[in-house]
Amino acid sequence: MEDKDDIFDMETLSIKNITEILKNSKDSSTDGINPITQSNENQHETLLASLPKLESLSTKKESEDAFKLLLSFNKIDPETTWDSAMRTIIEHPLYNCLDSVSERKRIFFQYCQEKKEENAEKDRANKRKIRQDFFKVLDSLPLTEFSRFKKAELLAKNNPTYQAITDINERQSLFERYMDCYMDILTDLRTERHKYYAKELSKVLDSLDDLAVQSKWLETKKILMNHPRVIQLIEESNSNQLIGEHQYLKILQDIYSKSGESKDYTYGGVCKRNIELNDRLEPIDILESFQIKSLDMEQKYMDKLENERKLRDRAERKHREAFKELLNEHLFSAVITPVSLWQEFYPLIKDDVRYINMLGQFGSTPLDLFWDQVEDLNDKVYAQRKIIEDHLRQQLSFQKELQKNGKEYNSAVFKITPLTRLSELEEYLKSPTFINSPQGNSKFDIYTLPYIHEQLIIKARRREEEETKRMQRHKRKALEYLVYTMNNKFDPPLHMDSKWEEEKQRILSIPKFPTQYISQQECEALFDSIIEKIRSQATNAPPEPGEYISSSNRKNASRSSSIDSLCSNTERRSGVVGNYGDPSYSKKKSRHAY
Repeated sequence: MEDKDDIFDMETLSIKNITEILKNSKDSSTDGINPITQSNENQHETLLASLPKLESLSTKKESEDAFKLLLSFNKIDPETTWDSAMRTIIEHPLYNCLDSVSERKRIFFQYCQEKKEENAEKDRANKRKIRQDFFKVLDSLPLTEFSRFKKAELLAKNNPTYQAITDINERQSLFERYMDCYMDILTDLRTERHKYYAKELSKVLDSLDDLAVQSKWLETKKILMNHPRVIQLIEESNSNQLIGEHQYLKILQDIYSKSGESKDYTYGGVCKRNIELNDRLEPIDILESFQIKSLDMEQKYMDKLENERKLRDRAERKHREAFKELLNEHLFSAVITPVSLWQEFYPLIKDDVRYINMLGQFGSTPLDLFWDQVEDLNDKVYAQRKIIEDHLRQQLSFQKELQKNGKEYNSAVFKITPLTRLSELEEYLKSPTFINSPQGNSKFDIYTLPYIHEQLIIKARRREEEETKRMQRHKRKALEYLVYTMNNKFDPPLHMDSKWEEEKQRILSIPKFPTQYISQQECEALFDSIIEKIRSQATNAPPEPGEYISSSNRKNASRSSSIDSLCSNTERRSGVVGNYGDPSYSKKKSRHAY
């Protein structure tokens, strides 16, 4: 055999001596012709005749299809490499149906992918056929609902169709699917037969005149077992155990046509075998029908009791409604308030007939209804307080929006402070500012306003405390930032002779100077404290001989020991009071008012 490099020229991408090669190929193909080879050659000639001419290709899609047809004509396998396929088809005229090598390569890989999918589909179809034949073999075996896989293996060990599936795990899986389908049919048939027996036994029980809720099974059993219809049903169940394919298919079709469901039992050929029910009418079935009938009679008896209970509940409900009217009367007269107690309210109603009728009833007691009334009143107070808070929040937001746009707000915004009096709140709720707002249509009860006022004062006090703590926390951080900057970032650094007037501009021009927390006077006081600290450090005695103190430790110790004193000096001079000595203060979380 000639070397491939002697046949294919990689520089010109062409085959050398193509005429001689085709001649040798033709001579060799005529030797040893057999029918199969002749058939393949006929298919080859047919495919060759179906190849389009290069001149007839007018669109890109036709060119791509022609290139795929060329690959199929040359029997290019999906596992063939691009170089090998190119050597095979490069001399054919259709090789030039695509313009570039990249397009040919793309179509080649697309062709390989399609071929792989086609081969995979053929494998799946073949696998389905083998499995269908496997299920047909199972149809022919004498299997029952209790049969196991080992029995099927023993019965079909010499069957080539059964052994066509070589993997024993796959055979076992298919057998289990087969038996699951078999059991589904058997279960549905037995269920349908039980329904038929239950229906007939129910008719028998309905015909008994002496049957009541208190009837016992032992007494009723003797009557049923001697009943002619029950005897007939037992004889029918003993004689009709084997059901053929067409018979049970019709039964199942009728079942699911009535229920609107759909089940396919033809999978795997299970429906080609006869089904043996092994299901006879036993005394336990008759007992079950008796229990169902007893439950039905008990339900009717309970329904009767339920109707009587509803009448009693209706009367009790009227008593509760009358007592609620009594509570509303005292509510409207301001006797019941958000802080009312039962001990105070009870003497006012103990002789009222509407209260007396409530005693001894099921359900809510007078005490429960009273507390429900008080709780509803508290909910009302909460809702009205939220209306006032929403209004004040909107007014404040509106004022900020006007100030942002450079406009002035005509009237001052009403704010709730710890010093706000109840009379001021009542006066504001009657003012045009509130009445003309979206919340102006809200109604407020006179006895709810004191409680609303108390809650608003509590929240205002909490907000004030939290704002004070927040300002103290930010001010401490600002002082620490300035101390660190003046001690470590100034070049030249501060010294004991530094003056405020000389360093003022440099200090006030520190990047991100916290002007919102520290004033110029406070900054000057902080500067004086730092200079004082520098002077005190300069007068300290030097370390003992042999003692070493690093500059970083000395600087950190000096800064950490002086921050609290500097902050306290600054606060004392500027009149600021705060808990700056707590090192974890900046990490504490504020708590929102309820």
